[in-house]
Amino acid sequence: MPNPASTGLPNPSSYDTSTPGVVKDNVTGLTWQQPINATTMDWSQAGAYCSSLSLAGQTGWRLPSEIELYSLVDFTVTSGATIDATAFPNTPAVWFWSSSPVAGYPSYAWVVDFYSGSTNNSDVSNTYQVRCVR
Repeated sequence: MPNPASTGLPNPSSYDTSTPGVVKDNVTGLTWQQPINATTMDWSQAGAYCSSLSLAGQTGWRLPSEIELYSLVDFTVTSGATIDATAFPNTPAVWFWSSSPVAGYPSYAWVVDFYSGSTNNSDVSNTYQVRCVR
């Protein structure tokens, strides 16, 4: 799991933003969508959006798992969006969908809050922001 570089913890976060529109996480090897779609979506729409995304000449995008999405949280940020603002500029401090369903509750999935850095579950019919990964 990446850690904010300022903490001195193992695996300091490191991002490559040299390709417009995408961010390569040098710790996890994941490639992230940089600018997000301004439209909020329900869980089904979010999955379909990611799977149809073509960005920077790349396909194969998907909705991230809860732990993948949570790996972007910068827990050293005390106000505003809890994410690296240099690598992910203009990220709203709101809830984002993950692909992780809640065990035993098929109509719920996990979401990550980029205001507080917390996770929670939500009904899949609710609408939230989406950031795709590959």
